Amino acid sequence: DAVTGVQTCALPILWVLWIALGLAADVDLDGFDDADGSDNCPGLSNPDQTDDNGDGHGDACVDVTATVSPTATLGSGVDIREGVVVDDNASIGSNTTIGARSRIGEAAIIGNDVVIGRRVQVGDRADIGDDVGLARNVQVGADAAIGLGSAIGYAVVIEQGASVGSGTVLGSLSRVAAAATVDGSVVVARSAIIDTCAVVESGTVLGPETGVSAFAEVGTGARIRRGSQVGTAAVVGSNARIGRSTDVGPGATVQSNGTIRANANVPTCMQVSAGTPLLRGETATSVASECTIVLSEDQGGDDIWTTSVYAYDGVAQTPGGGSNNNFLLIGGWGDTYLSLIEFDIAGLPGGVTGASVELFRQTRTSGSTANFYVDRITGSWDYRNTGTGRDNDRLWWANRPSTASYSGSITPVAAENWQTIDVTTMYNNWSSGTWPNHGLSLRPASVSNQWVVFESSNACTDDLCSNRAEREIADRCRVPRLVLTP
Repeated sequence: DAVTGVQTCALPILWVLWIALGLAADVDLDGFDDADGSDNCPGLSNPDQTDDNGDGHGDACVDVTATVSPTATLGSGVDIREGVVVDDNASIGSNTTIGARSRIGEAAIIGNDVVIGRRVQVGDRADIGDDVGLARNVQVGADAAIGLGSAIGYAVVIEQGASVGSGTVLGSLSRVAAAATVDGSVVVARSAIIDTCAVVESGTVLGPETGVSAFAEVGTGARIRRGSQVGTAAVVGSNARIGRSTDVGPGATVQSNGTIRANANVPTCMQVSAGTPLLRGETATSVASECTIVLSEDQGGDDIWTTSVYAYDGVAQTPGGGSNNNFLLIGGWGDTYLSLIEFDIAGLPGGVTGASVELFRQTRTSGSTANFYVDRITGSWDYRNTGTGRDNDRLWWANRPSTASYSGSITPVAAENWQTIDVTTMYNNWSSGTWPNHGLSLRPASVSNQWVVFESSNACTDDLCSNRAEREIADRCRVPRLVLTP
């Protein structure tokens, strides 16, 4: 050292020893103790301790234009730049940098050695692990999680409740939708989309502009090349290889180690087996061993509940109406509540050996549990375009369709479990055209303050479940589904 004549390599060794022994707490050598709170920029040397806005954080580590909640926690060596907002109870780890005009939501957790670019939005209760890099304009939704060592590219969107595992790379302009799961060491290229409740397992590589649709599953080590699309509830097995611009339809299966060449097509509920490659431009003709179709109003399905007395329209108590909301209600207390479900089965295989409707049962605290019957709906119920009520937002009781009895009394499963309802005969008659497909109705066996409630196809979308934050993420993935066994 030019001043003391002491060798410079000796000072760090002594300094580390002093810190370990608790003999020094001024780690950044600015003359203020980092451990007892007297240094307003712990871990970053600022001898003048300037704090022009009086927020308790030195201007050297927190820009004077930044807003940091007094209940937020900042680690040693943070660098928070102009216009940043850090909300209540957020936690920022050591040696983390937050770029200009970014926002860190309430109770969010940011790990150590994280680098966050400009204009990044981190939602409430999001959890970002150590050594993560977020490029500018990234959006991380509430309750989302990003594992340690991941790299997130420019303008990536990670929606509410999504989970991104450790060591994952998300390319620019890609999107991980609400409640989707991306395991560790996955590579997602530019502009790829992983939709709601999809699962992409570890070691997978998704090429540019690929899409993994809602409820689809992609197994460990799979490779999906540029522009290919995996349909709703489709399954791509581990180490499968899918060539460019290939479509894997809803409910379709590519078995583990299966191979599909470019521009091929796997239609709905079809299958590609291991050892039998689907060649360039070919269409798969083998039926999958199991096919799951998720109920969606956007794809021709529908569900709703209605009741005999109350209107639920906010205008008047009567006549009987109901609601197209996030649950399906069956039961009553002197009155009757029943639910209707219709799947679009066009293009699905017929003559199956098994068909079942799966519903996820919610918890209901009032009354006792209602057994229920399944009825076959024999008439149309297009409440959005026809009806006699005050609006077309609900199925009014007077417009409920005719039905025919189908099942005996069914005992519900315990709450927070899936109910499986056998509809094999009904489905095969729909498929053959023997019975018109108007769906099925769930009718209570008794109405003495007895109830059973299932998730609907609207399960906790943002506009329906904004006040159910603790359950909102899981509920998105619990919508009704039709499972076929050919």
